[in-house]
Amino acid sequence: MAAFLSNAQASVQCPASVSDPGIPGAPPGWQIHSESKTAPLIGLGVYHGHPRQLVALVPDDVGRVKGALQQRWAFAGDSDAHWLECRYQGMRSTLIRQLPAGLAQCTVTQQDLGGGLYKVSTFECSKAQAPQPVKTSQRCGWFENPTPGNAWLVDSQGEWVVGMQGGHQADGDWPQFEEAQWVAVNRSYGYGCACADVAVDPNSRHVLTIKNAKAQALQQCRKNPAIRIKEPKVTP
Repeated sequence: MAAFLSNAQASVQCPASVSDPGIPGAPPGWQIHSESKTAPLIGLGVYHGHPRQLVALVPDDVGRVKGALQQRWAFAGDSDAHWLECRYQGMRSTLIRQLPAGLAQCTVTQQDLGGGLYKVSTFECSKAQAPQPVKTSQRCGWFENPTPGNAWLVDSQGEWVVGMQGGHQADGDWPQFEEAQWVAVNRSYGYGCACADVAVDPNSRHVLTIKNAKAQALQQCRKNPAIRIKEPKVTP
């Protein structure tokens, strides 16, 4: 049986079989005579904490892949220790071992032998992936906030949704405007000129992340022809 950790140096593998020790010791005056038996691996389990605590985990997903039974345990956000238990045919004792820390998930694949018996083919675990840094680019344009919770950034490439009341809201702080940098349209709501490092979704045209947002003088947007023509129209 193959069992390993993807993208990890450590590995955990259930032995494919173990020898049955039989009777561990003979009473005085007796001798042990038994045939040597080898017990094959027939299953495994994953525990939250040491198996003596009897907290066996139920697989998060169970399915079949090319006729084989596949079970997956997910450990996202769970920093406690997990243990692997290897089970062998005809043996009450099992082999146990603590799994490495920092795992994201483990998956076992078993071949159906019929009669309720399975043969473990693979046991694979993978570590949690480090979060990828968010790629941002600077965009400058009109920052509009006409009503509570609603905002967008309009630059030379069009309109990007920053926030929608009761819906999408970009991560990060909005630019803060001085009175001279802001055109009030609806009481304190209106628009101004701003630059920010943003990550955007080009399909939904949502701003996902805002960093280093800074208000600019209104003239900064008005002197750029591609942005000047997109200045919001104010109805008297």
